[in-house]
Amino acid sequence: MRIRVLLLFMTAVACGTDFERSAALVTLPRLLAVRAEPPEAAPGAEVTYSALLATPVGEDDALIDWSFCATPPARPEPGAVSSACLQGETENVASGTSVSMATPDDACRRFGPLAMPLVNTTQVGQPVSPDETGGSYQPVRLAWPGGLAFAFQRLTCDPRGISMDGASAYRAARQPNRNPRIAAFTTSPESGSDLDLTVTWSSEDVETYVTIDPATSTLVTKRERLWVAWFVTGGLLDQDATPATSTALAASTRWHGPSAPGIYFVWAILHDDRGGLDFARLAFTAQ
Repeated sequence: MRIRVLLLFMTAVACGTDFERSAALVTLPRLLAVRAEPPEAAPGAEVTYSALLATPVGEDDALIDWSFCATPPARPEPGAVSSACLQGETENVASGTSVSMATPDDACRRFGPLAMPLVNTTQVGQPVSPDETGGSYQPVRLAWPGGLAFAFQRLTCDPRGISMDGASAYRAARQPNRNPRIAAFTTSPESGSDLDLTVTWSSEDVETYVTIDPATSTLVTKRERLWVAWFVTGGLLDQDATPATSTALAASTRWHGPSAPGIYFVWAILHDDRGGLDFARLAFTAQ
């Protein structure tokens, strides 16, 4: 999810040995990631969404119904979904593995820091405080045969609760997030069926950005943190997720391949901490 692929999985999960060994093991169809292009958008802007729906035998191109949650949750928290959206009360439905949709015009009022309108003197929602990177998020609902999940589109919203000068300075310095790009996904043999998996990216993918310190209402410059999530259809991983230091341009883990012969898939998903991501896949034949 981080589109912000924070993903809330509602699909069936295998309860057995495979799942207990590794949460990264794909034994049933699973939505591993949703990529938004661009990963940060202002209300009204067009965004293209692509889903990575993995299966034990590769990837599924199942028809997905995409829509935007219209009702804020009772508790205004980043990454929260209302019961109404869980039950299917959404808007702007599109279908496909990849779709383009316009971000709702009132997304920052419903799910961002801007004040909500009053209805019969009752506030229908509350401003949502940005996360630690200064981001607010529009929930996106994905439904397909046998599955339901949520991703979160990062929003470009005006700040709230600071001076006019501070808000102007923030708008001038703000740079919307870009998706990082995997430069290479490589392997190197260790011993037997073990492989070292490595994902690399360029220095341009580690962006700096400005956010507002809530205690002082001043601008703070931060540097993105990148990390890689790994998924496999067999074998075991030393690490399911590999964080990178602020200066690193690569992340690795070791895959202990299965003993049973067959074709196996490995996915690497490169995330930044502002909702951007990229993914790549490798296939291996075990003799």
